[in-house]
Amino acid sequence: MQQGDVIDIGCGTATTSYVEVQGNAFYCSLGDFVAYVDSDLFPYLTSELGQFSLAVVMSHEWGHAIQARVGYEDPRPIYMEQQADCFAGAWTAHVARGESATLTITDQDLKNALTAMIFVRDEPGTTMEVDPLAHGSAFDRVGAFEDGFVNGAEKCAQYQDQKPKIVQFPYEGSFQENAPFDDTDAGIFSILSTTLNTYFPAQVPGMPQPTIGFYTGSPADVCEPQPKSTIFSVAFYCPANDTVWVEQDNARTIYDRQDLGDFGVGYVVATAWAEAAMDTLGSTVTGEERALAADCLVGAYSYDMLPASVNGIPDVDPTTNEGLRAVLSPGDLDEAVSTAILAGDDSEDEDDNGTPFQKISSFRLGVLQHFEACQAQFGL
Repeated sequence: MQQGDVIDIGCGTATTSYVEVQGNAFYCSLGDFVAYVDSDLFPYLTSELGQFSLAVVMSHEWGHAIQARVGYEDPRPIYMEQQADCFAGAWTAHVARGESATLTITDQDLKNALTAMIFVRDEPGTTMEVDPLAHGSAFDRVGAFEDGFVNGAEKCAQYQDQKPKIVQFPYEGSFQENAPFDDTDAGIFSILSTTLNTYFPAQVPGMPQPTIGFYTGSPADVCEPQPKSTIFSVAFYCPANDTVWVEQDNARTIYDRQDLGDFGVGYVVATAWAEAAMDTLGSTVTGEERALAADCLVGAYSYDMLPASVNGIPDVDPTTNEGLRAVLSPGDLDEAVSTAILAGDDSEDEDDNGTPFQKISSFRLGVLQHFEACQAQFGL
């Protein structure tokens, strides 16, 4: 459909107009059809994320067609949207396994499929209370898609009775989308240092409290032995001088990306603290499993940083009964999800950081089930 167009089949009306589907695609149960915009939505997705991203969008709409056929309705549409995302993931896995007679996809297509779910997320700050037609944050939507991809359509069918966890919350009071990129008290690095050195030692008694240092050039210039490669070469933990070293230019590149922002930086810096925690625990986990364990621990830290309305942790420091603690903004979990996807291995044949699906799964495990679940999953 394009501007000014109408089609002679309607969803409860005689026709469907462009404005009813502008910038989107939808399934109509009354007419049993899918309508979509072919003038901007699909061309944009194709140019940015490849042709398979279109298939992901359409498979989500087919998920709604499945719901219509089994008679599933929910007064809170977000749960129906989550199930449709899950069905889209299950179908994508079917194609990835080589079970389609007409489609084949690459590892890059799979990474783009996850990114497509971020593209169709709700705007940060949206909740089902604010917008009854909310579809979910990137954290929610990528999680449901990953659930279907890993566990199949049977798991998606269970959503009708076993609702997935929704993590959405509004902006409250005055807010700043990104903390400043500096080391002042209100800057991103000061906030990270304070919150990470509060959270991790509370979970791992005896853990050191690293300081943040900045460097340019080679990591070997500031740490011996030279650390292994890190996410985007942004930050690493050096046990020899108990410092998390940050390469500022690389960190700034992450910060300046609209889809990553301050908590994209936060995510990769927090993995360095996770390394320090695993060292203190005496973990012998190595390679890809260690990277995924770090993702999980960053997720657990992220949960601790959510506002009290989500995690129940008082905003006022109970030890002093004064001062608000630092909390994540509504878009921060989405920035973390985007970072995890980008940091994932480009191919399943690689075993460095984990695939995007594995990284998302590990991060969500930490957010939803917390530090103890990470310990159990990775033997920390």
